[in-house]
Amino acid sequence: MAISHALGRRCFPHRDHLRVRSEVAPDGDVVGGGGEHAQRRERTLTEDRYLGRLRSMTQQPPAVPAETADWTFVIGMGCQQCGFSAQDVESTGDRLRATIPFWRESLSREDASQRPEPTVWSPVEYACHVRDTCRIFRERLELMLREDDPTFANWDQDVTAVKADYFHQVPTEVADQLAAEAEATAAAFDGVKSDQWDRPGRRSNGSLFTVKTFAIYFLHDIEHHVHDVTR
Repeated sequence: MAISHALGRRCFPHRDHLRVRSEVAPDGDVVGGGGEHAQRRERTLTEDRYLGRLRSMTQQPPAVPAETADWTFVIGMGCQQCGFSAQDVESTGDRLRATIPFWRESLSREDASQRPEPTVWSPVEYACHVRDTCRIFRERLELMLREDDPTFANWDQDVTAVKADYFHQVPTEVADQLAAEAEATAAAFDGVKSDQWDRPGRRSNGSLFTVKTFAIYFLHDIEHHVHDVTR
């Protein structure tokens, strides 16, 4: 993780790197740097900058309000917020793959770890959620194809975001992880056979899905978060 990596580095640069160049004039005055006082001041400024960066990497951000909406309505009604409408489910894999370049570009930006508002996820936090959503939904899809009407284990995405420390994860690493999970999940949807789309499964709260409605619900989640980061 980024925190342990940062803490593992030496705290401050070698003192030689902090020295201000100075010369002694023939009359004994120090010129070109302010002497020892300037050196001490430069060391203090350098240490303050380092500590500021370290604090930003270890501080915990404000809590993001928990997600309470039931988004199953998008299966039949679409989503006015992001413009999503139910897809041909056989295109689920291709549409999922099409989002990968967006995340790579977003996570390559210098502000990928910055929140637009104190209680709104940063791009890297959204990407962590998308990465984990791909993995969780792939596992659920495999369960639906393997068992008759299974009940999914509960997944609290807000608890996961805190425990997995989404805020401090490294954007470039998350980009690679997201791409791998998205490719694997796309392949899983590609592999659904024509007679499997009506197989059932349900959430722990009782919401019933078929593989078809599950694919629609899943893809909306992924594409909606693209909208969240671009708006």
